[in-house]
Amino acid sequence: MSHTPPVPDANQSPYPRQAPPPPPPALAETTARAAAHTAETERQRQRALTWATVAGIGIGGLAVGAILLLSRDSEAPKATTKRKKAAKKA
Repeated sequence: MSHTPPVPDANQSPYPRQAPPPPPPALAETTARAAAHTAETERQRQRALTWATVAGIGIGGLAVGAILLLSRDSEAPKATTKRKKAAKKA
């Protein structure tokens, strides 16, 4: 059975068991970092909105072109071909 003797509060070891916690960052540094992150997020959102708009316009243009192309073909006169009826051989 091991027993450790009591250690007085004033007796501190020169080698602490745990490293001291890091100091908190300065408020100005934290605020600047948050503002930079917000600005970057806004730029990414704006870029995504621009790409979505361009893609929507492109797809819409293709759809209008396809509709016009298909409607033009449907108005064209259709060639009628008459097939000769084969005579039945008895």
